[in-house]
Amino acid sequence: MHHLLVFDGIRMGAMLALNGHPLGNATDQFLRYVFEVGPLLRPAGEQNVLARGQQIGGSGLALIHTSEPPRPHHTS
Repeated sequence: MHHLLVFDGIRMGAMLALNGHPLGNATDQFLRYVFEVGPLLRPAGEQNVLARGQQIGGSGLALIHTSEPPRPHHTS
């Protein structure tokens, strides 16, 4: 099972981290960013923390659980 964090539009320059682990930087606000976060997720019942260096904007954010492998994502 894959656990994907998907951003459909994110403010350019945003620096993202999950539970203290860097995910990447947004270099273009019009791209979709997809991160495989399974190994970074905390055990069931514990809170996960998404941190950003700038405000997240755009059309959406989703945490998706899937058996499909992650598609390539854009990071700098």
